[in-house]
Amino acid sequence: TFILIIRRLYSFQLKKKYETEKKISTLQLSSVKAQMEPHFIMNTINTIGSSIYRQKPDEAYNLLLNFSGMVRSLLVSSDKLTRSLQEEIGFVTNYLELEKSRFSDVFNYSIIQDETLDPDTIIPKMIIQLHVENALKHGLIPKKRGGNLEIYVLKEEEFIFITVRDNGIGRNMAARNLSQSTGRGMKILKQLFETYNKYNKIKIRQEITDLFDDEKKPAGTYVKIYIPLDFNKDIY
Repeated sequence: TFILIIRRLYSFQLKKKYETEKKISTLQLSSVKAQMEPHFIMNTINTIGSSIYRQKPDEAYNLLLNFSGMVRSLLVSSDKLTRSLQEEIGFVTNYLELEKSRFSDVFNYSIIQDETLDPDTIIPKMIIQLHVENALKHGLIPKKRGGNLEIYVLKEEEFIFITVRDNGIGRNMAARNLSQSTGRGMKILKQLFETYNKYNKIKIRQEITDLFDDEKKPAGTYVKIYIPLDFNKDIY
């Protein structure tokens, strides 16, 4: 009887391990697709081509460097659900520079990082980038001008504290637009949190707040993300 119990317990553990590995593999593949969608690739190539056509080789070269940096980051972390803070911020910066080349008069951005944070600190992949993409696509670009995006990466007690704030049109107005959604990416991020939170005593969490001006009109979105400093990335 004791041996039978041991066998059942071992079988259960193997099944749980297999299911976890299968879910991780699915998330890994989905995360790559969510970060570099075909429409973004084509827009980037067209922008680089336009710079070449307008005989602006320096501009085209810089855009190509940004694009190749994103591709390299994807290739290096394609089999992972995490990457370093430095790599995530680098990916976000390259993405914003490419989009700014297309919408130069639409928005400005700033990224402020706490110098006391170790740049090699491991965080979940896409955790900043997807919120930045949402802010840009659905909040700032539809605004057409005067857009501002602020990203802060700070240390707050036992957490890495990340904020993404925009002064865009707001989520309610954005929901009425027919622009391409990044909903798939946000679902992947939610699954990522749920998976990691099973293996971490202190949970990853995020808060999304709608902003309003003095006249109660939509004035953007404010995202807060909390990642434990002792975040456990080993979930197998």
